[in-house]
Amino acid sequence: MKFLTEPIRGDDPYFFLPPVSADFVNFPIDRAVTVSGFNPVGESGDGYYLLKRIGDTWRTTKGPKENFFAVESDPTWIFSALGAKLAGFLGFRFVDASTILVPNASLFNKRIAILNRKLAKKGFERIPIKWLSKIQKPPVSKSDEVITYAEQYVRSFYFDRSSPFEEAELTHDVAHHSLEILLTESQLKPHLARLEMAIEYSKFLRNFFSNKTRKAYPLLSQPQNREAIIALVFQLLARDKDNLSGLLPVNLLKQLQVSQAEAPPNITYFRIADVHLGSGYGKPFRGSIGFLPAFDYTLNGWFQSFLIYHLIPLLNPYREPAPPGAVDEAGINVLLKYTRRAFGSAIQDLGNNFLNFDEEIRGISKVFLNSMRNGLGSTVLVRYDENLDIIGGIASPEHPITSFRRRIEEMQSVLP
Repeated sequence: MKFLTEPIRGDDPYFFLPPVSADFVNFPIDRAVTVSGFNPVGESGDGYYLLKRIGDTWRTTKGPKENFFAVESDPTWIFSALGAKLAGFLGFRFVDASTILVPNASLFNKRIAILNRKLAKKGFERIPIKWLSKIQKPPVSKSDEVITYAEQYVRSFYFDRSSPFEEAELTHDVAHHSLEILLTESQLKPHLARLEMAIEYSKFLRNFFSNKTRKAYPLLSQPQNREAIIALVFQLLARDKDNLSGLLPVNLLKQLQVSQAEAPPNITYFRIADVHLGSGYGKPFRGSIGFLPAFDYTLNGWFQSFLIYHLIPLLNPYREPAPPGAVDEAGINVLLKYTRRAFGSAIQDLGNNFLNFDEEIRGISKVFLNSMRNGLGSTVLVRYDENLDIIGGIASPEHPITSFRRRIEEMQSVLP
């Protein structure tokens, strides 16, 4: 544990970091890092892992074979973004030029708790995120419910602001998700609203069917088919959540590359999320306020786009390539593969009867949206002016890079 307490020296291996590169899709294809077993510290559950560089680079486009989305990229990003002192305070340290010490979820949480107390004393916002070594399965209220990992993942973040920091995907989590600590509550509001909408939709579907509605919706009234749709909803929202923080270091570190120009000032965090997560799936800006060239993007509007441009096409056996802003074709196929593991016959049934499914899901969702019209669904996620600057709604108007830099400076300023 001395590596967690020793001050940064002039000969610290941190100072031999390679030039920053966030262009992870063009990193080498070979695995670059191995992870040691867990090393406990005391009896409180705290401990650390060692990431060992295999060759002469930390960078790779590879990840665990079982997870298409868990590319390992570059675990040194956290040092480039936070600096050695702040990263070290949180439990990330170079042992030597080819070895990084990484805290487990428990130790990471304790370091954040100490940092939060320091931030609060200075009047700065606390870090809202905490980490889990394992996503816990929520209770099932009906015997025919199937709670998938994706649903657990979404619910954990929505209710507890908890994200996984797991040994199985540790290098990926360090590279892509450890900087989630820079997100503010304001930046999270639109995303949390979408997660809430998905949770409410799952509750609605699980309680919608009666003897009367079963006759009108013969496909979706079958529990396995209903649960397959709910699983797909949570698969898509889980990927959105994963990208929300997963793309954060990429957006931040690109600004540190000399060749990368500053993002235009009107590219807010919400719009970055909108572009990368496909919130509107190619058609996010609709409608107007009176005669003003402004746009209200409501939660109901998001859900309609989500349904029409993303969820329904997943099951269309004759679907065209995904529209701009939507999940890529490879990603779609992987999401379907994950869902088929538990719902193979249901996915096939819905695909074979796609036109009937399309009619049923639109009808049920219309009932759902009407029930949300004067409540959650009326939430204005963001209001844009004619320049697409944010002028209202629950989205943060602060430029994301400005916010990230401000948060880093605040955290650095409270350290001794």
